[in-house]
Amino acid sequence: MKKLFVVILSLAIPLSGCEGKKQRQAPEAKKEHPAAEKTAAPAKPAEPIDRQAFNAAAVRLDLPLFWKADTNGNGRPDPDEIVGLMFYDSKVRWTEGGRFTVQFEDALQSILTDLKNPLLPPEPAERRRVELVRRDLDQGRPTLVYSDLSTLSPQEKKFFAIMVEVAGLIDELYARQLGIDVLRPRLAKADPASRRLFARNWGPDCKGPETEKNPECTAIAGVRHPPVGIYPAELQKDEGFCRKLGARPDSKQLMAPFVAVRKKEGKLVAVPFNKAWPDLSGMVAR
Repeated sequence: MKKLFVVILSLAIPLSGCEGKKQRQAPEAKKEHPAAEKTAAPAKPAEPIDRQAFNAAAVRLDLPLFWKADTNGNGRPDPDEIVGLMFYDSKVRWTEGGRFTVQFEDALQSILTDLKNPLLPPEPAERRRVELVRRDLDQGRPTLVYSDLSTLSPQEKKFFAIMVEVAGLIDELYARQLGIDVLRPRLAKADPASRRLFARNWGPDCKGPETEKNPECTAIAGVRHPPVGIYPAELQKDEGFCRKLGARPDSKQLMAPFVAVRKKEGKLVAVPFNKAWPDLSGMVAR
């Protein structure tokens, strides 16, 4: 069976805001976690946990953490084996002083519950949708990209922080080009699996080979294949609009890279990205 490999980034660097920055994924509704100040005794689940199943559950629960290795072979996560992930909307400190925080203990209990008896909506149609979303997520395999940048100079760390911010702005610009930024408010009260699917797949559509053609598989009930932001929405109602654009005398301008198509005074015109989205483009350029 074809597997989707999901790259998860984590960088070890004493830099404020790095651990919880957005992944190279669609921006999503913010889900705040309280600051982690208290620590707890090391987690000791009653039974050994499969590391791959643990990480898959963390994805379904939209938790920015990853169990990188069971280095001592004890079948349970230890503080030096857990890393926080960048590019999520939430920022959580999972360990403190070589011990797990209370936030990790809460996350662990949620993961154990999800593995044994996942919490699903009671309404049949919504339950079916969430089950399909979880199935779509499970067709991917989280993969950690980890870099220790703690030895960088202060100037290099400052540059890195700036580039992380730029990456977030580019993500937002891409979300607008895809037209999915307007869907973000509808995720505010969504289940965690739907929020994660929307972020990972850059929109509500399922992308796994077993679920991508199922009309019920979507992060937002009733929404599939939303119109992109590069062309007017009414233009996209015609399934053959790309072919028609290509047949126009001005097709070279309208279908050029780095331009959006807008309707002005009843006519279609090509607008460069920096003018179509001047706020974000300007911030990236600075």
